[in-house]
Amino acid sequence: MTRPRHATIADCRRLGITHLLVYCANGAAYCHHRGKLPIAVLPDDLMLDAIERRCRCTKCGQKRVEVRPDYGPLTPKPSGGGYC
Repeated sequence: MTRPRHATIADCRRLGITHLLVYCANGAAYCHHRGKLPIAVLPDDLMLDAIERRCRCTKCGQKRVEVRPDYGPLTPKPSGGGYC
């Protein structure tokens, strides 16, 4: 059985994603802080879960954050007319 592969910055770029959304996940004291992280300067082989381990909430200081691709600014690709 093969192990699931973690998403990388290269996977995000392939989908046309330019930013990641970073949310504070401060448990019961969830501070609701969020931000956008541009991926232009990040290496292709960097995994999204590695980014989560390195981020810290700039409002409350908590190290527990959730990182998700920002699908908002996607535009259809010229070749297939779809998003993938």
